[in-house]
Amino acid sequence: MRKLFNFTMTIIAFLLLACLPALFDDQRFSFLNYLNALKSTFLYIFHPQDIIFTNKISHVERSLFPFFIEPWINTIVILFAALLLAFIVSLLFTYLLYVNDHIKKWYLKINTVLSIIPDIFYIPFSISLVILFYRYTDILLFNVANSSEDKALIFPILVLSIIPLVSSVTFLSSILDDVSRADYIEFSRTKGLSNVELYFKHILRNLFASYLINFKHIIWITLSSLLLLERIFNMHGLLSFIFDYGSPEVLFVTFILIYAPVSLAIFMSHKVLFTITGVRGGLS
Repeated sequence: MRKLFNFTMTIIAFLLLACLPALFDDQRFSFLNYLNALKSTFLYIFHPQDIIFTNKISHVERSLFPFFIEPWINTIVILFAALLLAFIVSLLFTYLLYVNDHIKKWYLKINTVLSIIPDIFYIPFSISLVILFYRYTDILLFNVANSSEDKALIFPILVLSIIPLVSSVTFLSSILDDVSRADYIEFSRTKGLSNVELYFKHILRNLFASYLINFKHIIWITLSSLLLLERIFNMHGLLSFIFDYGSPEVLFVTFILIYAPVSLAIFMSHKVLFTITGVRGGLS
C-alpha cells in the first residue's frame, strides 16, 4: 500500500511539474491556464496515442508515439551502459588498490585533485582531449557528436561513465579501507589467505553491497549529467525533449519514461542487496 501511495504521489508530482510552463501564458501569470493544462494533460494519460508535437526544425506536426521510442532507447542504452561500465571498472580498480600499494599511493594524490573538480567539467575535458588528439595525429578516435550519417554512441558512454566511476571509486576505496582492517579479515590473513583470496572471498561481497546501497545516488547523478551530455553531443535522446518540446503532455510523458526504468533499476538493486545481505535497505 505504501509503495502504491508513493507511486501515485510521484505521478501527481510529475503532472504538476510538467504543467508549470502553462502558468506563464504570453509572459503573463495565468493560474486558469495552468488548471486547463492539468486537465488536458491528465486526459492524455488515457489516450497517449493522441499526443502530438511540432518539430522545431521542419514545423511539421507528428504523433509522439512511436516517434518517442527511438530517443528513449538511445537514452536508456547510454545511461545503463555507462553505469555498467563504471561498476565493472570501479570494482577492478579497487582490487588494484587493495593488492598494489604503489597504485593506491598515486590514487590518493590524484583523488585529492579530482575531489575539488566539479563533475560537470569531466565532459568538456574529455571532448577536448579527443579533439586535440585528432588535431595532432589526424586520427579521430570517436565521433564526438551526432550527424545525419553517423551516431556518436561509444564516446558518450565512455564520457558519461566517468561521472559514476569517480563517485564509485571514491566511496568504494573508503569502504575498502574499513573492511580490510576488520577483525575477521585480519584473522583470515593469519590463516594464510593471500590478498587475492581475501578480496574475492570476503571483501568483494562487502564492496558489491556498498555499491548497491549507494546505487540510487549514483544513478541520479549520472542521469543529471546525461542531460548535459545529450545537448553537447547533439544526441537525439529522450532528455532533449525537455528543452525542445515544452508542451505539458510531452514533458509529462518524458518524466514518466525516464522515471520508469530508473525506479525499476533501483528496485532491482534493493532486491539484489537483500539477497546478498539478508537485510532490507543495506547492511546492519
